[in-house]
Amino acid sequence: DYVWFDLNRDGLQDVDEPGVAGVLVTLYNAANQPIGSAVTDGNGYYLITNVPPGTGYYVTFTNLPDPAAPFTLQNVGGAGAANNSKADAAGKSTSFNVGEGQNITNIDAGVYRIINLRGNVWHDVNAMSDGLVNNSGAETAPPAAAIPIGIRAYLVNTATGLIEAVTFVNTADGTFFFDNISPNTVYSVVISSSQAIVGSQPPSALLPSGWIHTGQKNANPPNSPFGSDGLNDGILIAPVGTSDVININFGIRLRGGDVVLG
Repeated sequence: DYVWFDLNRDGLQDVDEPGVAGVLVTLYNAANQPIGSAVTDGNGYYLITNVPPGTGYYVTFTNLPDPAAPFTLQNVGGAGAANNSKADAAGKSTSFNVGEGQNITNIDAGVYRIINLRGNVWHDVNAMSDGLVNNSGAETAPPAAAIPIGIRAYLVNTATGLIEAVTFVNTADGTFFFDNISPNTVYSVVISSSQAIVGSQPPSALLPSGWIHTGQKNANPPNSPFGSDGLNDGILIAPVGTSDVININFGIRLRGGDVVLG
């Protein structure tokens, strides 16, 4: 029948969830012998014909167009339901029987994309003067001070107000990364040197002594890479759809400006 992208990862087909083309579906008998195959069409459907009556059949779903796409929840609502995924984590369906003249039309598989969010914390010495949250400015040559130790990035679900994940900002290059986050969710990212745990409310956006926020910018396409949100508070809204969010950027600098010797 059908292979689809399970955008909300609930294991059920929704009307706004698209089919997946190009998936190889192979039919096996109870002796684990392949006896037929098909490739899903542009709408995600497949058909294997002339299957002999028998028991213990199963199919495998392989050749996914996105190698990082895992299979969604299996058998939500029961193995006999018509709109759920029959595939396990390895892409193998539950077994089924085929009677004389019977059409089996519910051997479906749902997959989802792994969605990541990443960003940067820059020692942005000129952000307050040029209005841009970036990693440029005359004061950075020779290089300004590195990102201070102990800054954390908190991923906060705006619907619940609670932390879903936390990671340290890399002091060498200022990057941070959250992997396998929920799709179609509005998050905020908080940059702080204060400590809090997953499931709690986020801490205030304090920085190590002597450091201040200079702005933040969601530069994920189609947003403009230039400018800032003008708040300088270390908090940035990051709506997540069904693809990676790659430029959640923050600027910080030493209080009172930086002195560069040369």
